[in-house]
Amino acid sequence: MRSQLIDHEHLSEFAGRFSRAHEGWTASLEVREPGSPIHVEVDERPFRGITIEHSPGHEDLVFAFGDESNEFAHVMHDPRWVVTAENMVHDGASIVVDSSDRGRCVLAVWKPEE
Repeated sequence: MRSQLIDHEHLSEFAGRFSRAHEGWTASLEVREPGSPIHVEVDERPFRGITIEHSPGHEDLVFAFGDESNEFAHVMHDPRWVVTAENMVHDGASIVVDSSDRGRCVLAVWKPEE
């Protein structure tokens, strides 16, 4: 598995590329908030994509899951760093995001079985 640190100036480009490549794949999202144990926030739901929202002095990563009748989003405020990894056969990938106020989250996506 190869990993890569994503620079902030390339975050929007990365989010679009990752979303297009993995939309519809099965996803899970684990979240670790400061002072709390890790909990699974999303378990085996369709991945819809990542968007970046900008406001003065802030940047948010928004992970979207589900289908049109059952959507869910998780927001990571002001990410300090983002690391992505993809396995060598390109049927699984992950993103780790560390945020200044919401701790850390790990997104895992894998190609659905056909």
